[in-house]
This record gives sequence, structure tokens and C-alpha cells, in this order.
Amino acid sequence: MSLKDNGKLEMEVHSIQFTGDAVKTVTVDFTTRVKIINGASNTGKSFLVDCLDYMLGKESIDKIEQSKAYSDISLQLSLNSKPFTLFRGFPSKELELYEGHIRNRRSDLHLSDYKVGTLKKGEVNLNDFFMSHWLQRNIKLAKNLSAEKVSLTVRLLSVIICSYEERIINKKSPIESGERDDKTINRNLFNYLLTGSDYSSFEELIKKDKFDGEKSGRKNLLVELIDKLKVDVEYEYENESIKDLKKYQEKVEESISKNKLLLTEAQLSVSEVLNLKKQTSEELIEKNERLNSIKANLNNFEHLIGIYNSDIKRLESQEEAAFLLSVNHNGHCGVCGNKSNNICSDLTDLERLNRASLAEIEKIKRNKLELDLTIGSINKEYKDLVTAVSNLNKTLTEIDVQIAARTPVLQENDLQNSLLMKQYSSYQANIKQLEMIEDLQLKLQKCNSEKLPKKYKSPDFYPTDEVIGEFCEIYSEVLSKIRYPGNKIVTFDFKQYDVLIDGNPRHLNGKGVRAILHSVFKIATLLYCSRKGLFHPKLIILDSPLVTYRDPTESKHGGLSKDEQKLAGTKLSYYFLSYLNEISQIAQFIIIENIDVPDINCDEVSVETFHGENSSARRGLF
Repeated sequence: MSLKDNGKLEMEVHSIQFTGDAVKTVTVDFTTRVKIINGASNTGKSFLVDCLDYMLGKESIDKIEQSKAYSDISLQLSLNSKPFTLFRGFPSKELELYEGHIRNRRSDLHLSDYKVGTLKKGEVNLNDFFMSHWLQRNIKLAKNLSAEKVSLTVRLLSVIICSYEERIINKKSPIESGERDDKTINRNLFNYLLTGSDYSSFEELIKKDKFDGEKSGRKNLLVELIDKLKVDVEYEYENESIKDLKKYQEKVEESISKNKLLLTEAQLSVSEVLNLKKQTSEELIEKNERLNSIKANLNNFEHLIGIYNSDIKRLESQEEAAFLLSVNHNGHCGVCGNKSNNICSDLTDLERLNRASLAEIEKIKRNKLELDLTIGSINKEYKDLVTAVSNLNKTLTEIDVQIAARTPVLQENDLQNSLLMKQYSSYQANIKQLEMIEDLQLKLQKCNSEKLPKKYKSPDFYPTDEVIGEFCEIYSEVLSKIRYPGNKIVTFDFKQYDVLIDGNPRHLNGKGVRAILHSVFKIATLLYCSRKGLFHPKLIILDSPLVTYRDPTESKHGGLSKDEQKLAGTKLSYYFLSYLNEISQIAQFIIIENIDVPDINCDEVSVETFHGENSSARRGLF
């Protein structure tokens, strides 16, 4: 399996600088991809690791005596090839971020301020800086078997980046020996690094105290609701079953159906009579209106006959006068006997008047005759109408008698229907109440039987066998590259969350062997992520990975165990450092050692030695 670089270095440290008002600035440069710092004990090598971790967000640091005169630390680093400088008080929980690699603060290059630990409103955690550049801001890890979530942070990643001396020789799994003593989170971090899949999809399970509280609250609420509903159930039905009430309701429903038929028939019968009454009343009104009209006409006709008679008398008197004036009159004057034109003219007018009067009298008599005939016809109609009106009044009286006889039946049916509907509604309401009570009682029963959801099992969070198999293959490959003795058959023990080499658990080895195998674990994780194109910070800091090669008479770790003695007799230290040079194109390595470093002749490996107090060269970190 060949090395595969994913195109850019995630993080690279360029230098760290310590400053103070009354002291000379101290700098450690990391100019090569593999930087080895070695030397005597008590020269600040391990403290340097602590300071690097401190600049990556560790909340606090215990200063050593030599560091007390220094008040500031600056870290020049690159993220995804972009240069930045972090400044932090020594000690302080606040950090300042600047653009570029600078030795002193410059306001024109200031980018942002960050804080570690508990935040106040408006403050930003240093994680935002790293996680945003690494595109890891929304990654969630499960912190326990209930799948409670925590965000991926640079502090969680410190277990991958920094391996302190006490951690590197620890019997704990290399992935569990981080700053946080939380096996589940660290194991799940390892799973995320190997798979690229976080735990966002895992449903968070409720805790026991919260579960018990919510369960008790639901029970109390259900009991209260049931008691309230029982109050609304009518007394006579409180001991009845829903099944019996539904039977009663069905019987009432049948009675309602039958009564509706009777009511419909009664309504139809009354409706027919009412329609007949309506028709009769309308006819009676019409005939009464006609009678009133005839009465008015007869009065008018009677008045007209009087006018006719008066006119006839007047005309007859007029005709008689004209006749008398013209009798025995020959047109001569009765005094002188002479004939006058005026007299002749008057006689002519009298004759005309006489004829006109007679003609008018005849005309009026004819009209009167016609009027008499009309009056006779109307009088006949009047008599018929009077008879019809009388008959209609009798019919209305008979209809009212029929309505009066049928109304009680209708009213009784209507009343019976109302009583049945009321009873039906009562059954329906009580059935509904009892059904609600029954439903709530079922929920209460279910609530009482509810159990705390079972936690996830550890294997639910494990990487697949295929993934772990590939990781173990890479681990074995690294062992071969550094010429670790044995068959180098690597398997994985999920109980310890660590490797077994040729069937031997890592934690059963001596300190020096545990240290080198811890280092290989971190390197194998890096290689796996690089080859799969998965996220990794691409920075590994190892404190005393080659402790096997210590001087047992001077080292605080004492004598060598048998497996350490066997390893110390090999050139593994040389091959280990050579292999770091070989893979330095995909990551930066900072190695802290107490031993004399084998001569590695390559451009990517540099060695800086802290010689101790009695040397004229660099004595230590400060």
C-alpha cells in the first residue's frame, strides 16, 4: 500500500517564542519536517511539549522555575498553508490571532481574539479558529453509551497530536491517554478519524433521572386527567361498560328511526291538511275580494239608474213644454195677425228641441235596459259568491277541527323524538368520556410499564472489521519499516482498544516497548487517514518514544525489562527516525528525547540538543 498525500498539510508549527520584560527572548524553531530535541534531564524538553499544547488551547500550565520570568508565548504556525501567529499570556486564558509569521504584535495584522475554558457572552473559543480552517465545526462525537453529543475540538484532538512522556509509556490505549480521561469520547474520536463518519445520526438516549422525572410527571398528569373525566361521567353510567352503553345506544337509535317514520307520517298528514287550509283560505280571500268588488259596482249602478231616471224626467218635461208651445200655432202674431220671421224661427227651434228630447229619452231608456240586465247578472253572481263564501268558511272550520285532532299526535311524536335524541346524546357523551378514560388508562398502563431505554452497546460505536483490519495492516507495515522484532502480526483488542503484536497485548510490555508501540499507533492512524483522504491534524509530537534506549543507571525509569533489553539491542531507533523522514511529506514530527540520537543524514531531519547547565552551548529551553 503506497503513501497518499491528500494535497495539503493540515497544520505545521514553525516556531515558538517566549518573551518577558527583563529577559532575553527565547525561540525554538521547527525548520524541518522532523525536529528532534534531545538532551539532559531537567532542561525543559517536556515543558516545551506542554507549552506547545498550551498554545493549542490547553486551559492551564504549571510553570517551571526557569519560565517564571517570561510573560508571553507566541506560536508561529500554518493552517492549510496559511501563515498565522498566536499570542498568549503566560499564563492567560486569552489568545490573540495575527496574520503572518511575526515576532511582535502588530495592530494592522490583528485578526481576532479567542479564549479557552468557560466563555462569557460575546467571547469566541479557540476551537473556532482551528475547526473552521479544518472544516470540522459541525462534527459530533458520542461521549457515552447514551449517545450524548459533544463537538469535535482541538482539545480532543490533542490525544492524536501530543504524546507526553507519562502518556507514551502508559498502559492505557494510545487513543485513551489524552487530556480527558473519557474512554468513550476518545474511542469514538478514533472511530471518526478512521471512518470520516461522526455520531450526528445516533439518537440521544434519555438519562435515568430525567426518564424517571418525565415518567412520574406523565403518570401524575394521566391520573389527574382520568379523575377529571370520571367526574363528567353521569352517575348511572359510571359502572357501565362501553360495550353495554353502545348496545343501549343502538336500541335508542332504532327507536329514533321508528319514531322518525311515525313523525314523518304525522307531519305528512298534517302537511296535507295545512295545504288544503292554505288553498281554501286563498280561495276564500279571492271570493271575498270579488264580493266586495260586486258590492261596490252595485252601489255605482244604483246611483247610475237614479241619474238615468232623473235625465228621463227632465227630457220628458222639456219635450212636453216644446209640444205645448207649438200646438195651434201657424206663425202669425196673435195681436196684429201679421207673420214674423222671428216667430217662425222660434217655432223651428221648439220643434228641434222636441225631437232631440225624444231621441235622448230613447237612448237613455236603452242604456237603462242594458244596465238592468247587467245588474241582474251581477246580483246572481253575488248570491252565488255569498253561498260559496259560506261553504268555504264551513270547510275552514272543518279543517281546523282536523288540525286540532292531528296536532297532539305530532306533538307527542316530536316530544318523544326529542327525549330519544337527548338519551342518545347522553349515551354518546358518556361513551366518549369512557373511551377517553379507557385510552388514558391504557396510556397510564403503558407509562407504568415503560423502562429506561437500553444504552447502546460499545460495538455499536466500533469501526467495522474491514476498517480495523486495514488499520492493523498499516500498523504492521510501520513495524516492518522500523524493523520491530517478531512476526509483526497485528490484531485489535476492542476490550483494551489497543493492538496485540503477535498475540501479545501492548500494555503487557515494558515501558520502552509500550512507548514505541504507542508511537506506531499514532503514526499508523496518520497514515490511514492520509491514504483514505480523511481528516488528520498532520502534526505529531512524541515525548520520549525511544525511552527503551535510556541509560538504566541515570534514567528515572530505572532498569530495562527483558523485552526492552531485546529491543535496545536492535537499531530500531535509527530505522524509526529514518522512517519519520520517509513519511515527512505528509506530516510534521516533533520528537523529544533524552538519548543520543542516531546520525540520520537527511534534509528533513534536524536535531537540537539541550546540553545542561555545565555546557557552553544551549543549556536548555530557557
